[in-house]
Amino acid sequence: MKKHFYKFLLSSKHLFPGLLFLLLFNTAFSQQNMGIIKGNVSDATGPLPGASISIAGTKNGITADLNGNYTLKLAPGTYTIIASFSGYTKIQVNDIKVIADEETVKNIVLVTNNQLQQVDISYGTQSRRDITGSVSELKAKNLEDQPIQQFAQELQGQIAGVQVVQSDGAPGRGFDFRIRGAASLSFSNQPLFVVDGLPVTGGINTINPDEIETFTILKDAAASALYGSRASNGVVLITTKHAKPGESQVVFDMNYGEQVIDKGSRLKLMNAEQYATFENEYYQDKLLYDQERAYPKL
Repeated sequence: MKKHFYKFLLSSKHLFPGLLFLLLFNTAFSQQNMGIIKGNVSDATGPLPGASISIAGTKNGITADLNGNYTLKLAPGTYTIIASFSGYTKIQVNDIKVIADEETVKNIVLVTNNQLQQVDISYGTQSRRDITGSVSELKAKNLEDQPIQQFAQELQGQIAGVQVVQSDGAPGRGFDFRIRGAASLSFSNQPLFVVDGLPVTGGINTINPDEIETFTILKDAAASALYGSRASNGVVLITTKHAKPGESQVVFDMNYGEQVIDKGSRLKLMNAEQYATFENEYYQDKLLYDQERAYPKL
């Protein structure tokens, strides 16, 4: 009976309706076997519209609606979902079982990431969403493994719009910063450096990179409202490490390097005996040469 039914659907007269029926049948059958994960994404104050919900290990994901609700249709199995939102700590929910034709409710509450929300500025800290100027912040903790001698080397290629170049190849010489381009032909284009709220007028090469906690770069003209004309080339705010409550800690950092010259590129040097013989012969030849010049043969 079943064989005759499929033969009837696939006949030339009923080919298109038959294919349409099979397609709708398979679609309805597959939807019946799907399970649903749904819930609400919120914080301490209420829903978070636009929060991202994704399936770990895949590219599948959706965005929460205006009420913070989300719905995921998945095949039966065990999944891990990840919820994230700008300024909040990412949360991962593991071992969510999806059963066919059933709904699983998972409400997610995100917590504000204070480190992402607060930015060090000249007169304290400010919420990132309240800042209207062009400000970039970089944590020195992410750069601790670099074997450097000056903190300027840490900033090379790390912040968009900030150029750090070494204009002089002499060891220990400083670096040139360019934040707002070359604004003057006769004066320095270096930005203003402020360490823990105090502007630095001298050299910056003596600042220990291991004592720096954060870098904050003020790029736009709004910095001149804080420091006047000294900020015309931008401002580099440096916050150093301070004592924190808790147990005492001792931190030791060390790095070393080795340079080995290839044997094929090494010069063949004399040992002590060969060098003494060379010097002796040199002075004997020089003495003979001087005597011939003083008493030339007639």
